[in-house]
Amino acid sequence: TFRTSIGACRTEDGGKAGLTFFRDTDCLLRCSTNEKCTGYVMGETWCETYYHEYVTGDGRDQYTCHEKEGDWKKDEDDEEDEGEDQEEEDDAFFRDTDCLLRCMHWLCHG
Repeated sequence: TFRTSIGACRTEDGGKAGLTFFRDTDCLLRCSTNEKCTGYVMGETWCETYYHEYVTGDGRDQYTCHEKEGDWKKDEDDEEDEGEDQEEEDDAFFRDTDCLLRCMHWLCHG
């Protein structure tokens, strides 16, 4: 899943966070399916992916940084109960409607 913050994704010190520019709008899929991707920004006809442990928006209101939630960003509320059944740990949950597209690019089930 992704959180959003205002601005293009940057590191805490303003660095470009391993920015990769694309002339398409497939960055949600790219970032969702690449465990090293930590965020993305979408334009109308372009997008950027980011590859740095910490990314957040730089405050420019014309962009939105989509920050991938990972172990480094877990809130206490997100923590799973230790006793909870982990038998389906390979399953993924996404808060979007791109499952068919994602499944066409992955070997997936369900």
